Amino acid sequence: MTRRTSLGVTCLLAVALGALPAAARDAGAAASIDGPYVFLQDGKREQLRVRRNDQGVVEATRSALAGAEVEVEVDSAGAHRFEVPLRKAHPRGATHFPMPSRLLVASDLEGQFDAFTSLMQHNGVLDARLHWRFGRGHLVLVGDLVDRGPHVLPLLWLVYRMEAEARAAGGAVHYVLGNHEQMLLTGQTRYQHPKYLETLRLTGQAPQALWDEHSELGRWLRSKPVLLRVGDYLFMHGGLSPEALALRPTLDEVDRLAATSLTRDPRELTDARAKAVIRGPLGVLWYRGLAMDMPGIPRATPAQVQQVLQHFGVRHLVIGHTLVEHVGSDYGGAVLRVDVGHAAGTREALLIERGKAFRVDASGQRGALEQAVNAD
Repeated sequence: MTRRTSLGVTCLLAVALGALPAAARDAGAAASIDGPYVFLQDGKREQLRVRRNDQGVVEATRSALAGAEVEVEVDSAGAHRFEVPLRKAHPRGATHFPMPSRLLVASDLEGQFDAFTSLMQHNGVLDARLHWRFGRGHLVLVGDLVDRGPHVLPLLWLVYRMEAEARAAGGAVHYVLGNHEQMLLTGQTRYQHPKYLETLRLTGQAPQALWDEHSELGRWLRSKPVLLRVGDYLFMHGGLSPEALALRPTLDEVDRLAATSLTRDPRELTDARAKAVIRGPLGVLWYRGLAMDMPGIPRATPAQVQQVLQHFGVRHLVIGHTLVEHVGSDYGGAVLRVDVGHAAGTREALLIERGKAFRVDASGQRGALEQAVNAD
């Protein structure tokens, strides 16, 4: 095996699958396509790709990227292939937007590329070639697009492209980070699909290196919020605990705390407010008290939910993070929950149109929101 991973050098890494233990061969087979990972250093871009050739050998190549776009190939049933124009910078965006006439919300896609595209196409967000067709509508993704599933890279690249196309059409894509994005950016691999573990083994890269400040997708993810307000709706992946609310954080402060602490080693994090509001089990990424009782963390009361609403001046909270059988409402409609089992075939989203909220599915059918029921 030849292993060279420095920027500016084209490299080839190959392992014959027949020489590997069965578990490694299975991982290698899963790694038939991975990438592209795009890196920027000293003003030059390179791409890292992993493929399995006709001889059953997994190859990882790193080469200069000549143009300003990358081609993404998806080894899923849909077999999509699409181009993604790259952007020069990823500034942090606003955390407060007026309510559009149409707003679609989904979460916890976890690398399920075909589930995502089917849901988006049948609800008028994407066309047959995966281009934005939602006009001035807004799409909110409430975290955990990464980990577990086999198509994390293409899903992120598609959302990256959708964001630019939506902006050009007068609409918007909002990506609110979840706990698994935080895990990805800090090098935690225990929930990653075998194909991504095989990429790490092949390249000898530390997990963080694929998502650091030199990585295109890593820089892009670092620009995203963990708390977002659109109209009268406040979006977060997990929830806001009474303990975090007691610190009276503002939207802007939460965004600043996320920007400075999200990827820090927790052993080096000294900001008590960041620990409480962002990183800890009671912070916006991890808190489950809006959905269930946890050991030492009781479920929030209706009065505590009202305190969150009043503090931020909104009427509804929208969360993912904890599975429900169907997209639905809780706390008398004050909390809307959108984490469903996309991988298991429950492909649903929340549609808010002209002030009314609906559950929509991957066939485009609408239904009334019912009481959210936690999935087993």
